[in-house]
Amino acid sequence: IYEERLYPAGKWVCTSLESTERDSCSSSMFRMLFNFIAGKNKPNIRVDMTAPVLTLVEPGSSPGVKKFTMGFFIPQEQQESPPESCDGTVFIECRPEMRILTRRFSGYATEEIIQKEVEELTKILKESEGEEKVNFDTYYIVGYDPPYKPINRRNEIWFVKKDSSNTDKKDATLYDQNDETAENFEDFTQK
Repeated sequence: IYEERLYPAGKWVCTSLESTERDSCSSSMFRMLFNFIAGKNKPNIRVDMTAPVLTLVEPGSSPGVKKFTMGFFIPQEQQESPPESCDGTVFIECRPEMRILTRRFSGYATEEIIQKEVEELTKILKESEGEEKVNFDTYYIVGYDPPYKPINRRNEIWFVKKDSSNTDKKDATLYDQNDETAENFEDFTQK
């Protein structure tokens, strides 16, 4: 089972690192982004933390290396004019509308679990959607919970659907972490 969702275009604060594994760079990327939202930006203003946190996984610059780009969604009230980065490693990215195919899993998102989830979702999507309709070269690791939450954790793997012209699926919205409606994802179409 998996879900199909349509996310609107929006601005994200992001940072990228290359590594052989995500665990070795995710804390550094999170810290850089957290510093930005805590006020290390121009004009030194606080930006609300949003969920989920997305990490795009792409092929890296050499064999065995992956490029990881972690991003926090800029809250709606700052979308039009987000703060600027003071650090060359943190940047604002305008992401286009995305139609994603996703599957949820719980627990901590370790390298082994992520790899298993990516492989399982890839197999499901190749059988149901076909190889030509989904970008299998990249995927997103998506986390909704703070690291100190030990149970009932929510994680997802996202693949981007190549054809976004079909608009029969419900739109998804990204929410602030404190917004009670963030849990209202059960309304999305499931396959």
